[in-house]
Amino acid sequence: MGEQDDLDFDALLALIRKEIDEYNYQALTEDRTDLVGVPVTQDRIDADLARFRSALVKPYWIDVVRRDTIEDLENETPFAERCAVVTDDRDGYLLAYVHQRREFVLVDRMGDQYVTIGVRGDPVGCYLAM
Repeated sequence: MGEQDDLDFDALLALIRKEIDEYNYQALTEDRTDLVGVPVTQDRIDADLARFRSALVKPYWIDVVRRDTIEDLENETPFAERCAVVTDDRDGYLLAYVHQRREFVLVDRMGDQYVTIGVRGDPVGCYLAM
């Protein structure tokens, strides 16, 4: 997988569904002494995962302006990445896949363009960051 043309959208959606199905929030919080605050309830996680499943869409390509760092924000010539949108929550945010980097990214609609907001990584972690 290197070029956008060789991205198998069905395989990408299958990977995301598997990540959702296998997500284990309890394992992330059990026996931890370094946590600050109160962990989110399992009911909330379950509801968010259900919302994630329902927000999945047939992937499509968009250009996204990278706005993750101060340097990105100050850059007079914005850097754009070609991304495959995989969720649309109809609330302004999209979850997209950056094929060249093999990572997921949270995207916000700002006017007539799409921009990253500094949230990158695995699909569930990015989606739950909304």
